[in-house]
Amino acid sequence: MIICIFLSFFSVYVFEQKDSKYAYKTEIRSCLEHSSRPTSTLWVNMMARGGQGARKSAIGQRIITILPYIRQEIPVIITFRALGFVSDRDILEHIIYDFDDPEMMEMVSFVIPFFPEN
Repeated sequence: MIICIFLSFFSVYVFEQKDSKYAYKTEIRSCLEHSSRPTSTLWVNMMARGGQGARKSAIGQRIITILPYIRQEIPVIITFRALGFVSDRDILEHIIYDFDDPEMMEMVSFVIPFFPEN
């Protein structure tokens, strides 16, 4: 009961994880109005760098999604492509909201070389 009060619907929650394979977990909960169906939850997680249960990666932290009814980690790029974003630049514009932010660009610098200009 307490969890239902704490987590409202149509909201985005970001949790920093300690000692987990994820550095951050984002939970997006939604439900249909005037429906008896349970809420659907979408998770967007950033993998930890060498955290507990994580493999060390030479390319940085991956961002993965876990979709409702598909309980498998899917790279966020594939999720965007499934949603109809074909251009690599369009996908990056949704992930990197400010291309002038040096800290943000440093965090995703490993991704940029893999996306040719479209």
